[in-house]
Amino acid sequence: MNGNWYPWSGDPELFKKAYQYVHDKVSQEYGACNITWVWNPDIISSARDYYPGDRYVDWVGIDGYNTEDFGAPWRSCSGLFSEKIAELAPLRKPIMIAEFGSDANDGKDEKARKPAWLSDCVSYFAKHKVVKAFVYFNVDKVEEGKAKKWSIASPESRASYRSALAKHRGMLENPLRLVCGKAVGDPPRAENEKPAIAAAGALPINKIEVSTFAFNRGVLGKKGSTYAFTSNKARDPGFGIMTGNAALRGKKYLKFDLKGSVTRHGQWARLIVQVYDHKDNDTSPSLALDPIEPGRDFSTVELALEGKIDKVKKVQFLLVTDKGSCRVEIKNVRFE
Repeated sequence: MNGNWYPWSGDPELFKKAYQYVHDKVSQEYGACNITWVWNPDIISSARDYYPGDRYVDWVGIDGYNTEDFGAPWRSCSGLFSEKIAELAPLRKPIMIAEFGSDANDGKDEKARKPAWLSDCVSYFAKHKVVKAFVYFNVDKVEEGKAKKWSIASPESRASYRSALAKHRGMLENPLRLVCGKAVGDPPRAENEKPAIAAAGALPINKIEVSTFAFNRGVLGKKGSTYAFTSNKARDPGFGIMTGNAALRGKKYLKFDLKGSVTRHGQWARLIVQVYDHKDNDTSPSLALDPIEPGRDFSTVELALEGKIDKVKKVQFLLVTDKGSCRVEIKNVRFE
C-alpha cells in the first residue's frame, strides 16, 4: 500500500478504513479467531501513515528485495531493512520479514555474491530480536521484461542458506503463536479426553473450545480441563477461551472451579470473568462477574447468563490491576 504499483497505493486514510472494515467483518461479525493479522508494507517509502491501529495488527510485515536491475545498487539485508525496522519497531509488534530475496544476474552472483548475501541475511535477522519470522521469496519471475532469479537454485546458495539456518537454529525453536493463542505444532486434543464435570447434562468448554490465548504478559498452561494462569507485576493480564460462537441451547449458568491467589503490588488487583456473545466486540462483554475470589482450595464459581448469551464467542479471565500478580488454577469450565 505504500508503493506505487497498485491502484490503491497513496491513500492512507482509505487504506486504513478498508483494512479495519475487513478485520471487523471477519473477526466480529463472523467470530473467526484462527487468523493472524499481518500489516505488510514495503521498504520503498514511509509506512506509518498507513498503520490501521494496534488492535487490528498482530504482526508487522516488511518486504524488501536486492537486485541490480533498473539501476539499483547491490544492497545487503542491513541496507535493505535497517531503516524500515527502525521506523516500525516502536509499534511494539513482532516483525516478520514477509518477503525477501536476492536476484542473480551472472555466474559470480550465483556462486559467490548471492550465497554470501543469504548467510549475511540470516545472521542479520538473528541479531534483531524484534524479527520473529522471515519468508524467502523462492520463485523466479519475469518482471518488466527482465528475468528475476530470486530462487535459491545454485548448490552454493543452497549450502550457504542451509548452513546459516543451522548456525542460528535457536531463533527458529520458539513456536509461532496465532492470535487465538494456539502454537503451531501443538498436539491435537484427544477425542476421548473427558473433563471431570460433576453435573450431568453440562456443556464442558473442552467440547466447544476453538483455541486459547494469553495477553499482557500473562502465562497460560493447560492440562486436561485445567487452565493454570500466572502473571507477575503486569498491567491487566488475562487469558481467553475462544468457543467458535457455540449455541448454548438453554444453558443458564457459566460454572467453573477455582483456586489460587491474587497479589496487589500497586493500587488495585482483582480477578474477573467475562462472557462474550457472538455479537459483542472484543472489549465489551455481555456479562461479567467482578470480582471472583480464589481460595486455597477449589471452590465452584457460577455466573447467571440471564438470557443475554445466544451464541458464546469466548470466555475470558482478566486480572484487573495496575501491576498486580496472580497464580490461579481454573478447571471444569462448563455451561449448565
